[in-house]
Amino acid sequence: MKKNKMKWSAAMAVIMILCVGSFLIQPLVVYGTADEETPISNEVENMNDLKMDLIEDVETAESIEEEDNITSSQEDLEVTVSKEEAKIDMEQAESEDSDFSVSIDDSLDYVENEDGTLVYDSQDGGYTVDAQPLDGGARFVFNIENESSVKKFKIDFEVEDGGYLTSDENNDFYIADANGEVSAVIGSPWAVDKDGTFIDTYYEQVGNSIYQVVEYTGDNYPLTADPLFCSDTIDNTNTKYNDKSMSGKFKGIYTVYARTCAKTYLSSAWLQMPFTTMISGILTSSIAKDMWSEVSADSSYINSSILKKNGARVKDQLICHAVNPGTIWKSAWHLEPRRPDVSLTSTYKQLCNPK
Repeated sequence: MKKNKMKWSAAMAVIMILCVGSFLIQPLVVYGTADEETPISNEVENMNDLKMDLIEDVETAESIEEEDNITSSQEDLEVTVSKEEAKIDMEQAESEDSDFSVSIDDSLDYVENEDGTLVYDSQDGGYTVDAQPLDGGARFVFNIENESSVKKFKIDFEVEDGGYLTSDENNDFYIADANGEVSAVIGSPWAVDKDGTFIDTYYEQVGNSIYQVVEYTGDNYPLTADPLFCSDTIDNTNTKYNDKSMSGKFKGIYTVYARTCAKTYLSSAWLQMPFTTMISGILTSSIAKDMWSEVSADSSYINSSILKKNGARVKDQLICHAVNPGTIWKSAWHLEPRRPDVSLTSTYKQLCNPK
């Protein structure tokens, strides 16, 4: 009997090692609710595989049209898109050091305002550009018409008071203020063909400019490419902590509202890489640093001893919501400081609700 017990124990140990090992090396993304787990590969090849169509489903921010521009006045941010040129100005209410503008370095003709999207045309280059103010930022959308169209686009940045364009450890670009702090994040480049299949594209930096280069040898036109600029990642007006709210047996819910620009950034950036790369990379990313900086600076956080005491587990839940395609586009992210303090990987596996 004792030998049988030892054999059984050894067998169970081997099974556990194999299970844990397969989880650590297998890329996972969990689509679903808190009551189900459906792990699948997170390396996305087509726009249809995402929860959101990053071209059609992303809503523009409300704006007011004037003679020369449209302006979107938001909580702590004002986004102005010029008609005279494809140029976007972003002004933050709390810090002038974080103001910047971004423009396309090309001769473009203004065409129309299509429901809050300004459209420009490059007759010589064979492409059009959509400029859209978003909740928390803005973006350009390049519509590349055919094989002879331009596929390299220069994007210029003008930054206030000693700020500059730089990149983080993951080679993701952001705007830093004079002190080196993140003031705006630039979405990872992506591009798709007519059927929504992702194609090769990348950024090249030259001073305070980046070039988006689209590499494509196929014939499935038109192509779409999207540089994104997020200046405000968290809606701090609506973000609140309620220590009396209950989630099952856990007391206290910190309700965080991520902005549309940040959600768009996260959807395009973190769903096209292996799971282990994504989990390790997000921790050092500029957008994660910016989001956590805003969440931890919110008055609800500052005034709660429970949130500050359990900051590590709250941060893990925030990051989990940011990389899980089943949670990114939820209207609000619920972070619960009294849930168990486990690793980020374990938090992710449990659909951001460690038990």
